[in-house]
Amino acid sequence: MTTLKPAAIRIIKNATGNKTEYMYVDLRSEEEVEKALKNNKDYMGLLYIEVFRTSVRVGCRGWRKGATGDSPGSRRKMKRRKM
Repeated sequence: MTTLKPAAIRIIKNATGNKTEYMYVDLRSEEEVEKALKNNKDYMGLLYIEVFRTSVRVGCRGWRKGATGDSPGSRRKMKRRKM
């Protein structure tokens, strides 16, 4: 797994304010985005992660109805799944 230093991490919350299994990670360069994408379907400890490229527009409004983020802009979305 590649170690990156993100500019920001936004944990997505549902309509009731509880954390979901999703987060947006803002990266500083296209090179870091490419490195992050190589971690798709990898494990972070015991957590399985999926990495997707997203647009700033998607990152601002959340990926589904009722989801909220903490700041605009997005480059990477990680989905955490417990084994």
